[in-house]
Amino acid sequence: DDAAKVVSKISEENRSHMYLEYLPYHTGIATAGIFGAVSFPMVFQKETVLWFNDKFVTAEVPESADLETILEVGSFSWSWMEPIIGQASFIFLVLQFVRSQAINLGLKPYGHKILGVRSKRMCKKYPQYDPIFLEWFSESDALYGKQKN
Repeated sequence: DDAAKVVSKISEENRSHMYLEYLPYHTGIATAGIFGAVSFPMVFQKETVLWFNDKFVTAEVPESADLETILEVGSFSWSWMEPIIGQASFIFLVLQFVRSQAINLGLKPYGHKILGVRSKRMCKKYPQYDPIFLEWFSESDALYGKQKN
């Protein structure tokens, strides 16, 4: 019974900083979702495309008959949206490649680094317990989700 209380206390401490640890993931998910959602009206929605063109691009607007469908609007907006979307896609491709090569070199990405920092924090907080078991316990606990019972 005492052991269960100790493990529960260690588990709570292990998760005490998680909201900060997974904040970059939440930020990335929200940013990607927003940019993904905004890209559709920026390419296909006539009023948004015309507004953006008027404020930032100043390209010659086709005749009204050439902007009747979303595909015609997309054809017009694509001349300036394609480089932006293409460059953003290339950046993500390069970042994925960099991450893959870093892992091949044994460098830890953010998530693994956080697990390591968290396990070292547990070892400092509970020096009376075996550090190997504390590290295993701490690193086996996910960065996100409900606490295991």
